[in-house]
Amino acid sequence: MEVKDFNDFMVDAGIFEMNTTGRGYTWSNRHTYSKIDRAVVNEEWVLNFPYLETVVMVPGISDHSPLSIELDNIPNTTYKAFRLFNAIAGHPEFLNKMILACGER
Repeated sequence: MEVKDFNDFMVDAGIFEMNTTGRGYTWSNRHTYSKIDRAVVNEEWVLNFPYLETVVMVPGISDHSPLSIELDNIPNTTYKAFRLFNAIAGHPEFLNKMILACGER
């Protein structure tokens, strides 16, 4: 019931949990593993920082994993150059397939 109440509160407050990477849990006593620590944001944060991410780090001497909030974790947008192999271009159906793939008829 407490979890439902907390989830209802989050919906009412307009906040939600950030995406996480790293460990799947944030607390452990070496027998039980649980995700009890979370980073939450509202819609304005997501609009201002579109690449928000929470990294669950390895705990040091604590039984809790520290959370690191990355505000500008921009995905790798480096594109490789398109390469065309002459053997493909020599295929009899090459031009027809390329025209269809590009949306031209």
